Parts: sequence; C-alpha cells; structure tokens
Amino acid sequence: MTRTRIRTLLVATGVVALMAGCGTPTAGSAAVVGNRRISVSEVQAATVDAQAFVGPQVPVTQRQVLYLLAAADYIFPLADRFQVGVSADDARTAMAAAVPHASDAGVEVIRANQALLSVRQLGSQQQALADQLITQSLLADHFTVNPRYGTFNAALGRVVPFQPDWQVAAASPTVKTPTPSPSP
Repeated sequence: MTRTRIRTLLVATGVVALMAGCGTPTAGSAAVVGNRRISVSEVQAATVDAQAFVGPQVPVTQRQVLYLLAAADYIFPLADRFQVGVSADDARTAMAAAVPHASDAGVEVIRANQALLSVRQLGSQQQALADQLITQSLLADHFTVNPRYGTFNAALGRVVPFQPDWQVAAASPTVKTPTPSPSP
C-alpha cells in the first residue's frame, strides 16, 4: 500500500469512528441507566444544590449525587412501599430556605436522599432489602458510569473512584528494621 492510501484509510477510519461516537447515548453523559441519560450538567447543578442544602460542614461529592440521580427511580417506589415516601414538593419545601431556586436535578437528589434515609431508619432488614433491590435494578438496567465519575461497585452498592487495570494500587511501603548484630 502506498503512503497516500494508508493516510486516506486512516482518515476515513477516524471519520467513521467520530461519526459513530456522535450518536451514542453516552456522549456527554455522566451516566446511563437503561434508556435514561444523566448529563454532566445535571450532576453539577444537583451537587451545587445539595451542597448548599446541607451546608459546608458536610461535603457532597459528585459521585454521591450521581448515584442518587441514577437510583432515584428505584428509591421512590421502595420508599412508597414502606410508606415513607417523600414528594418533590416536600423536598422543594425543605430546600427553600437554603436553595430557593433549586434545579430539578437538585430536588430529585434531595428527595431520593430523604426517602432513602427514611427507609434506612425503619431497620436493618428494610435497609438491606432496599440496598439489594436498588443494586439489582441498576444492574438490570445496565447502569454505566462515565469514568470521570468512577465506576459502579455492585458489592458496595455505590459509585467508587475509577482505577484503570494498568494502574496498580500503591502498596504500603514496608520498612525493614535492621537487626543489630551481636557485639564480639
């Protein structure tokens, strides 16, 4: 093959790859759950709202917010099932003083958090059942997270920092203390 043909092939392949990426549901997404796309801007707006709501003494991470946005559709029915549901109006009212113009995503996060806390206060059995059902639902709907935010760890039931396979976790350094030799 000549250099010109190779360049043409590489350019054509690159254009096809770019065009293929444009229509994917994950482009510009923080995560995808089933057919639902959670945008980066939703996560950012909800994080700002949630942080303003809880105050500076309790840090709110984008990973926490992303998880609540992804799990909200599963949390709400569970909370209703246990009769501890929280409405969007309840969440908006609770937020009104700290966040008078909360985003829809921010209201959803606070609502999901309050509902999940209410379920967890019912006892460890209800908490375990809720955690199991939410995780199963997320897995069934192929919850995928943009690596910028981390990855979903089903065993923990949360979004954790992403660590590529090639990045080896740093081991704790071991220091060998020399053994003193006996004096003659």
